Amino acid sequence: MTVAYMFDNIIRRTIVATIFLLLSFSVAAQVTITGYVYDENREPIIGAVVSEKNGSATMTDVNGWFKIEVSDKNPLKVDFLGYESLTIYTGEKDMFIDAVLSASEVESAYVDIDLDIYQKAQKGDIVAMCVVGDDYFWGGHNWDGYNSIACDWLLPAAKSGDAFSQFRLYQLFYEGKGVKKDIKVALQWLNKAANQNYTSAIFELGLWYYEEEDGGPKRDYKKAFELFTKAAEQGDLRAWIKKGYCYYHGNGTDKSYANATECWLTAIEYTWQAPKEIWDIISEHADAPLLFRIGENYYKGYTTFKQDFEKMPLFVYPWEKLKIFSKLYLKIKRQKLCFVVQLCHLYY
Repeated sequence: MTVAYMFDNIIRRTIVATIFLLLSFSVAAQVTITGYVYDENREPIIGAVVSEKNGSATMTDVNGWFKIEVSDKNPLKVDFLGYESLTIYTGEKDMFIDAVLSASEVESAYVDIDLDIYQKAQKGDIVAMCVVGDDYFWGGHNWDGYNSIACDWLLPAAKSGDAFSQFRLYQLFYEGKGVKKDIKVALQWLNKAANQNYTSAIFELGLWYYEEEDGGPKRDYKKAFELFTKAAEQGDLRAWIKKGYCYYHGNGTDKSYANATECWLTAIEYTWQAPKEIWDIISEHADAPLLFRIGENYYKGYTTFKQDFEKMPLFVYPWEKLKIFSKLYLKIKRQKLCFVVQLCHLYY
């Protein structure tokens, strides 16, 4: 056996192995996309073309149904004469698609759902029904007709005691999306979710007692304060802000600027995007320890250095307070000392 023959044999084996691997990868990268295409009246569109870029294509049947194998993450395009085209972005999993083509000024839209979850929901799995309902809920932001479908999926889950579905139904009935607006029914679902300790529902119920809307409970600041406190303790940053307002105005509790500031800073430590009014109040009542705490959060790395500097409000602090704030930054690593210079320029 010559060296040339051995070399040629190695090359041929390498080529065959490479082709096999490429074919295996190609097969593994295929995902199944199935679903329906409707018009705005929820009538199936027959003969709509569903195709992937530089790949396979199919058409919807008499029920508007289609099924197609596509390459991983390769977008689909849905076309039908007289309707706005729709681009569907696929992922790494098999998906169920509910597409609506528009012949009016409203944009075409679609809801994409994990196919496995959708199939479980069809079999009555409560958790899956909740997920599908939520997908349609968010789809309602693009096409209002999805809201009624969301309600159909969420209702059985809510009746079975799922707090998340109960809260979603509250939102739908309160806003009148997919169902007739009904404050009474909305509050019934909200209370059910709050009674199950669902944080967002607790906070939302607190708003009803704090602000008093038509059809809702009478204003009760003490009750609102209790609900905000409960939601805040469960990690709701909005609740910390509203609790701070209760302290600031003395609604439902004793008036306290110190306690109000403490609540607001608890929220601000996680996000600087607080309402401008809060920043104004903090700057008005701020003292040296408060400034030190804000600076300390930067020093400990609780917030991103560059981005948060750009977000920071333009406090108008006396120079002696600024000195305390600046001294802290002298401890920061050399590459961050430029912030002290920027800060001094800002306030000087």
